[in-house]
Amino acid sequence: MVIATLDELVEFIGDKVTEGSPGFEPLWTGSVTGSTTQAFIRRLWKSTPRLRRLVRAGLAEVGLSSQVSVVDVHALHADAQRFVVASVLSSVWEQQWRGGNSTAAGARSWCSTS
Repeated sequence: MVIATLDELVEFIGDKVTEGSPGFEPLWTGSVTGSTTQAFIRRLWKSTPRLRRLVRAGLAEVGLSSQVSVVDVHALHADAQRFVVASVLSSVWEQQWRGGNSTAAGARSWCSTS
């Protein structure tokens, strides 16, 4: 399956995590309750209008053979949230630059404040 848009991605994820859907896979949700999963999907759908321009197809495949880290910043003040996000992105971009990934250049220019 090729996912080309954010809407397709959200639909795919929703199908995987929603009990009763044809593509439901319990491993995707683990011990999370159905109501928590539904709240996640609602928020994901609500965010799509603001995020559509940031998500695109055509990038290299990412393997998830190792654990994924999640940084929860929702309880932080807006300035602290920006600091944490900038720090994490800086680290990711630095790793991409060292690895020669051309995506890093586009990402760095997109976030330019000048």
